[in-house]
This record gives sequence, structure tokens and C-alpha cells, in this order.
Amino acid sequence: MKQEETKDNKSKGENWQVYACTEIIYDNLDPDFLSTVRIPYRFGTKTELNFAVYDIDVDPKNKNVTSREEIGQVRAQLSEIVTHSKESGMTLKLINSSKKYKGKDVGHLVLRCNELIQ
Repeated sequence: MKQEETKDNKSKGENWQVYACTEIIYDNLDPDFLSTVRIPYRFGTKTELNFAVYDIDVDPKNKNVTSREEIGQVRAQLSEIVTHSKESGMTLKLINSSKKYKGKDVGHLVLRCNELIQ
């Protein structure tokens, strides 16, 4: 599961709020998320996003989450994502600072942006 979080850049704390979550992809070490997240973009406005990727284990009998382990996180400005190529997207390296993963490559996240005309 990939989770997008936003924060109010006017605050000085780390006050993130969950903006959206993608679907859970089972038994896949290289998932392609199909969910689309709509985030309004206003030119000249600074919007920082935090993407968190988790390994989630689910009980097959009742579909309840039995464990959730963070794989990694990455932050990016919405304006940076918008200005990257729509085809190749923006590739960001996931960071996990826990002792278990310290110094290890935990993966990458590719973000793509498309303009929606309303």
C-alpha cells in the first residue's frame, strides 16, 4: 500500500495528514499501483508531499490486517512532480532509517502526473 500525505507548509512542525491511500497489492515485490490520486495544483503554491510505502500482511480468512511494516518514505514538492515527463515520471529513492534497513536499498517510487481538464 502506498500512502500520500500532505502538510501545511506554514506550520513549523511535522503535522502531516493522510490525503489518500492506494489499493493493497498482494504478493508482489514490484507492484504497479493503479489508483489515481487527484491533488489540486496551484502555480506558485508550495505543496510538500510525503509518500510512505508499507508491507501489509492480511489474514486470508477475515481480510483483517495482521501486521504493517514501513518499507520506506520519500518527500517531494508537487511542483517538481508536475514538471517531470508524463511518460517516464519522477523516480525517487525510498528511505528507511530503521536499524533493520539502514544502508540498504529498499526500493524506488515512480510518480507520474497528468493534467485534468474540467
